[in-house]
Amino acid sequence: MNFWKPVVGLVGLSTFLGAAVAVAGGGGSSDPRDTIGVVRSGVWFLRSSNDPTCATAQLNTVGFGASTDVPLAMDLDGDGADQKTVFRDEGGNGTFYVAGANTPTGIGAITVINFGTGTDIPVVGNFDPSDAGDEVGIYRPSTNAFFLDDGNPSPLSFIFGDPGDIPVVGNWDDSVDGSDEVGVYRPSNNTFYLRDDLNPSTPTVTERPLGATGDLPITGDWDRDGRTTIGVFRDQTFGFYFLVNGATGQTVDFAIGLGAGSDTPVASDWDGPSTDEAGCP
Repeated sequence: MNFWKPVVGLVGLSTFLGAAVAVAGGGGSSDPRDTIGVVRSGVWFLRSSNDPTCATAQLNTVGFGASTDVPLAMDLDGDGADQKTVFRDEGGNGTFYVAGANTPTGIGAITVINFGTGTDIPVVGNFDPSDAGDEVGIYRPSTNAFFLDDGNPSPLSFIFGDPGDIPVVGNWDDSVDGSDEVGVYRPSNNTFYLRDDLNPSTPTVTERPLGATGDLPITGDWDRDGRTTIGVFRDQTFGFYFLVNGATGQTVDFAIGLGAGSDTPVASDWDGPSTDEAGCP
């Protein structure tokens, strides 16, 4: 099995930069709030508000990555703002490229992290509570296995899920150390299966139905309560998000149109906890 601990380096910006326009609005302080976005052929469109009634919500637009990359977001430096990240198959090896700038339209110096294989599904989250920042990981569909960089010499690994599942990450229980847990979204029955910790042998799993055939899972803290909750992105003709604030049940709190059916959904706190993106900018 081709797998190793992360190897980190820096590269230039020439293959990642694109035009950046617009600035996020809002105000406030304390906890982060995640907002939605889509990625289309290497261009990121990041919405400045989750309020569906906000007619003036801006889209922060920036080019980063290639059309075949998998987009994510991670707080690599632990400052509370997430950085645009892509995962790329580099000749069979898995490579994460993390933007250095912690702003919706910035790129900065790029950090390169080698982890996993090119056919793995990438995940990112705070898997090492002793470190304020996020770490990388992968989900291997061939074996339904997670491999997570938890700060130890060998990655934390365990099997979870069924063939066809899609991995998800979040702080489902609002743990005080900020650590994230993992889960899967099962398209065959439109259900999230969320683990309560990363212990390979003793998790409690919460089942949360949401969505319809063809939906893609998305997770984030939509209401600044410190807890990650669920959502789905629906690509029927045009993109549509359905976001749930509650930690239980499946009541949809926000239904927001954004993007096109072929876009890839992303969500994160792009500008840090000091900016509250709840209202109109």
